[in-house]
Amino acid sequence: MIGRQALIHYGAPVQTMDYDVWADPAPESARRLVEVARQRGFSDSRGDWETAGRELLTIYKESQKVDIFLIPRFTNLDGDPVDFDEVYQRRVVVDVEGDPFHPSLPALEDLRRLKRMRDSEKDREDLRYIRLLQERMK
Repeated sequence: MIGRQALIHYGAPVQTMDYDVWADPAPESARRLVEVARQRGFSDSRGDWETAGRELLTIYKESQKVDIFLIPRFTNLDGDPVDFDEVYQRRVVVDVEGDPFHPSLPALEDLRRLKRMRDSEKDREDLRYIRLLQERMK
């Protein structure tokens, strides 16, 4: 899980209604993800559930929206490559009571690098919270 939902799990006082997930882009992993989403009642925005060659899959269930990124690497505004496999190796697994999924979050430094994908006011606010969280963890 990336984006503001990850920040919320770290304790930042922000709000968001959607979920951003960066998933393993390997075709078999994407197919498994689609199957789990279908079983949980999600539907594909395009209606075909085809993941081959897609970098973004958006799924919905009632008022829930999930954007799933299926690419091996981002390059942020600083020209810094952010690689899925490296971020996944450093992930933090969250154990939330009652949540059977145990979401994986990027380490704070990786989340900071991901937040540099855009330069919106919301992203700058998120970066301030990431800095505060990193300072608290020292």
